[in-house]
Amino acid sequence: MEEVKKRKLKRSALLRISLIAFLIYVVATLIGLQIQINQKQTELENLQQQIMIKEITNQTSGADLESGDDDYIEQIAREKLDYAKPGERIFINISGK
Repeated sequence: MEEVKKRKLKRSALLRISLIAFLIYVVATLIGLQIQINQKQTELENLQQQIMIKEITNQTSGADLESGDDDYIEQIAREKLDYAKPGERIFINISGK
C-alpha cells in the first residue's frame, strides 16, 4: 500500500513540476511577444511620421511646380532628369576635378 502511495506522490510531484515549467514557459513567451509588439508599434509610429514628412515635402514641391516657376522646373529637369534644351550641348567633366 505504501508503494502505491509513493508512486502516486512521485507522479503527482512530477506532474506539478511539469505544469509549473510549462506555465513559466508560457509566461516568458507572452512577455517576449509583448516586447516585440511594443517595438513594432514604435517602429510603425516612426514610419508614419516619416510618411507624413514626405507627403508634406511632396505637396510643397508640387505647389512649386503648379505655381509655374519656370526657372525652378528647368533646374529640376536639368539636375535630376538630365534634360537639355533642343540644340543645346552638354559637356560632362569626366576627370572628376
